[in-house]
Amino acid sequence: MSLSSQQNVALLALFVSVTSSLVLVAGEGNEIPPVENQVKSQKKGLLTSCIDDSDCLKLGEGNKYACFLYVCYPWRDDSKVPEDERRDTCRKDSDCSSDQECHRHHDRRNIVKGLCFDEISECETPNECSEGFGCCGGYCCEQKYYAHFTDLPCVSHLGCRDLGLGQFCCPRDNGTDVCCNTDPNPPTTQAPVRAATGGQSSVVPFHPVAKYALAALLLLAIKF
Repeated sequence: MSLSSQQNVALLALFVSVTSSLVLVAGEGNEIPPVENQVKSQKKGLLTSCIDDSDCLKLGEGNKYACFLYVCYPWRDDSKVPEDERRDTCRKDSDCSSDQECHRHHDRRNIVKGLCFDEISECETPNECSEGFGCCGGYCCEQKYYAHFTDLPCVSHLGCRDLGLGQFCCPRDNGTDVCCNTDPNPPTTQAPVRAATGGQSSVVPFHPVAKYALAALLLLAIKF
């Protein structure tokens, strides 16, 4: 005998409830926090990292700060910079110590001083730099600057890839975007769930218990 409409609805509701619960349990605890939310250690100090001068505007009025390679520096007056972070200003290499190089800002018309750096090494990834150094916008930088550099706001996926900070520009809860390797707009053809190991995405298969639940419901329907 065929099922009534009410019985069909009841069986369907029971099946949806069982399978939904099983899928939630299967995915529970498997998510890995996004890269941008992982704890990043950074030595506290006055100086911060930068991609361009716009990252330095909030630190001082006008052009008191400028972006030199990867660090915002108060080139007009650095008297408030902690001694262990202070750098010599320069106009040419001979103004620096023998083992240092003078980096001049690209806007020489308005920023008439440069900064002395111990070593200016170009890079594409942190692996190309010495131990304890990261890659900040194409130059090897100390880890304290790299930690802050990876947390700077982004504006596009291509910008993140050019800087070597990730494949995507991802939104955060605080309203700013930051580079990451997790696609903020994943394909809608399947629902990926973060695997507990390996940091790779995988699709949770149909839970075995759900199969048995479906079979039991079908048998129940046949009996009716």
